[in-house]
Amino acid sequence: PYKTLVILSVCTQIVNGITSAEIIASHNYPVEIHTVVTRDGYLLNAFRIPNSIYCEQSGTKPAVLFQHGMTASSDVFLVNGPRDALPFMLADACFDVWLSNSRGTRYSRRHVSLDPSDEDFWRFSWHEIGTEDVAAFIDYILGTTNQSAVHTWVTHRDAPRWWCYSACVRSITSL
Repeated sequence: PYKTLVILSVCTQIVNGITSAEIIASHNYPVEIHTVVTRDGYLLNAFRIPNSIYCEQSGTKPAVLFQHGMTASSDVFLVNGPRDALPFMLADACFDVWLSNSRGTRYSRRHVSLDPSDEDFWRFSWHEIGTEDVAAFIDYILGTTNQSAVHTWVTHRDAPRWWCYSACVRSITSL
């Protein structure tokens, strides 16, 4: 029962406006906010935890990409805090953690020419998330970190389907 109350408390804070970046920073982890542009013009936000005070390794760290399901955001991976949430644990274990946010989430409701109040902004499905968003995040991470592959991709719900689709359609081999 106690754990459920804590989770509900954190979820209430998220609903009231706390962001993934604020959750990360509130636990004394460094956080970076990156904007990734897809080929079809969506501006997607990713949150990065590049290191941890518990990691003494310097230099390049293996990149790990977290991808939420269709109706969620990066928040779902963080709500349990550093003792129970995998992104924090991996940062502590010297991984370069990236939390993506696909189009339509509260973090990715921007486009180079469309407004979220326009119907055309919302004309997308898991197909575009797979062929555009996943590929854009991987390309961006590889370009930013100068690595040849993303070490691990952590997903839940619909996201594995998106990666499989993206890998087939766009020939992604960098995972």
